Amino acid sequence: MIFTQFTTDLLVALFLGTRESEIGPGIAGFVATFVMVAATIFLIRDMAKRIRRVRHRAMLEHGIEENAFPEMTVEEQRAKAVHPEEKPES
Repeated sequence: MIFTQFTTDLLVALFLGTRESEIGPGIAGFVATFVMVAATIFLIRDMAKRIRRVRHRAMLEHGIEENAFPEMTVEEQRAKAVHPEEKPES
């Protein structure tokens, strides 16, 4: 019922000569865009938090602590944990 009313109103507006400047997204378009942007921001922040947790857990599993070897970078500590017999390149 609502769809047919909308379609009828749209066809009447098009045939009566509605200008393009009178047609726009309106409040519904603004709300839909705002909801999508808010959801995207929330999902990106949540994903970053989860990735940070996974990295931290992996570092703990491999025995890598951020301040264990202050003279070594985290990448060098990872290389040492993965290949303990090899020495990292200087």
